[in-house]
Amino acid sequence: MAWTQTDITKLEKAMAGGIKKVQYTSGSVEYHSVAEMKEVLKLMKQEVAGVQPIRRTVGRFQSGF
Repeated sequence: MAWTQTDITKLEKAMAGGIKKVQYTSGSVEYHSVAEMKEVLKLMKQEVAGVQPIRRTVGRFQSGF
């Protein structure tokens, strides 16, 4: 889903009011916990800002002996 600044504002207001059910343009969501709301808010802000998640690649070496 493409989040907007309006969605971020709605979630922040719900969190401030202790409300766990939020009505977005695409539908409503009932969150299970404040921690879940914080995680979604973080993802929303990253998406709106255009930040891509960090991908880490770990090299693997073999000795060949």
